[in-house]
Amino acid sequence: MDLSFTDAERAFQVEVRHFVAKHLTPELKRAQDLTPSVFSEPEISDAWHQALHQRGWVAPAWPTEHGGYDWSPAQRWIFETECARAGAPSISPMGVRMVGPVIIRFGSQLQKDFYLPRILSGEHIWCQGYSEPARISDIEIDIDALEMTELRVMSALQSGENPGAISSLLKLRTSEIRQAVTRLGVEVIGQHALVCEPRRPLYRLNEPAILPEPELPLLPEFLNGRAYTIFGGTSEVQRDIIAKLMLGL
Repeated sequence: MDLSFTDAERAFQVEVRHFVAKHLTPELKRAQDLTPSVFSEPEISDAWHQALHQRGWVAPAWPTEHGGYDWSPAQRWIFETECARAGAPSISPMGVRMVGPVIIRFGSQLQKDFYLPRILSGEHIWCQGYSEPARISDIEIDIDALEMTELRVMSALQSGENPGAISSLLKLRTSEIRQAVTRLGVEVIGQHALVCEPRRPLYRLNEPAILPEPELPLLPEFLNGRAYTIFGGTSEVQRDIIAKLMLGL
């Protein structure tokens, strides 16, 4: 494996070094050196953002048709390494590295035309917030764990073993995960969750529904899902069984 840079990549490295030397002023570098937070302060990152924007290097990983440079992995590594070595500020990653690529991949043309240029110019500053628990990543992990438990139970049954109280564990987690999924669905559609389509059944509506069809079942599923932890043995009963038979409490 040849890990050495090509002539073109070395020339690019020199270009990046010249750019950094020109635009990373002593004042800007000192301000960054004295910034202890995860992200650079706006007055620092904005100045660096504008320098990158004028050069066209704000979002080099974006496709060229959206203002990026479509750099190779080697070029991206060179750029990031040279900037870090020089002590350059970091620009806010929320718009350029998180929101922007999502809009490029999934956004409408109207959204692309409006948001992407403003992310590149720094006119719009984005922020993403994450809260725990019961977010998508947690739900995915819970579902994977539930599937593994189901496979273990299936293997035990095929071997003639008695899963015992594991059935209570499966009932408990299945009910709670299903509620988490329906709750997430309601959160995703936002204010549309306040609108209820009263007509039933939903699949036989003769007139246009008041919500987009994929959103119609989300609120009813969420409300009906409150019963998951009641029918078939309440969660309190299932926890008692687990406590006595599995934990010996």
